[in-house]
Amino acid sequence: MKKNENNTPPSGSYHVMMKAAVIIIALCGAAICTFWIPQAAYSGITESASMPVDELWGRTGAVMAFDYTAALPCFAILFLLWKISDLLEDGKLFCRSTARH
Repeated sequence: MKKNENNTPPSGSYHVMMKAAVIIIALCGAAICTFWIPQAAYSGITESASMPVDELWGRTGAVMAFDYTAALPCFAILFLLWKISDLLEDGKLFCRSTARH
C-alpha cells in the first residue's frame, strides 16, 4: 500500500465513501421505521376488522414492538461502521481497536 508524506495510507476516499453509504442506509432504515412499519400495522388493523378491539390492538402493538426491536441492532451496526470509518480516516485500518469494532 502506498504511503503519503506523513506515513498514513491514502484512505481519505474510502472513509468518505463508507460514511456516505452508512448515511444512505441509515436514512433508508429511518424511512422504513417511520413509514412502512406503521403502515403495515394500519393495514393489519383494517384487514382484521372482525377481531375484538383489545385483541387487535394487542397484536398490532406486539408486531410493531417486534419490528422496532429488530431495527435496533441494525442501527447499532451502522454506528459501529461509522466508528470504523473514523478509524479509517485516521489511518488505523489494521489496528486492534479497529478489529475490536
